[in-house]
Amino acid sequence: MRMKAIKIILILSYILYQVFDWYLDHLDEKHMNADIPENVRDVYNEEEYRRWISYHRDSKRLGLASSAASFAAGLLMLVFNFYAFLFDCFGSRGVYLQYFCAIFLVTTIETVIGILFKYYDTFVIEEKYGMNKTSRKTFILDIIKSWIIGAFL
Repeated sequence: MRMKAIKIILILSYILYQVFDWYLDHLDEKHMNADIPENVRDVYNEEEYRRWISYHRDSKRLGLASSAASFAAGLLMLVFNFYAFLFDCFGSRGVYLQYFCAIFLVTTIETVIGILFKYYDTFVIEEKYGMNKTSRKTFILDIIKSWIIGAFL
């Protein structure tokens, strides 16, 4: 019974944290007005500022979708005892292998989700605003390099 209560508290705290984060994003979006602020009128022209606001909003929406996908994956892992399953699979091999495999698998899942959204951000949103200077080959090579560096560290 005690473990079930701990699991419920963990899941609720995970949900509350995410809802609070989404609320902060909502406040940020709500307070972003379309008029250029007085203190930067001499730096930006009106058209560039509106373009930046539009890019920022598109980027925020994608970030919200990415956050929702990561949240759903994390919540499913908690609800369906994915972590306990991983620890049971590697229980006889030692605690260090258990932790390594759990971290590796969860990180891999989060990375795949992140790559999908980063691809959309780079090749759809940034191209829409003329900001993309990356080729698909460079994008893939950057991902591979980051995996190699991450594995090394």
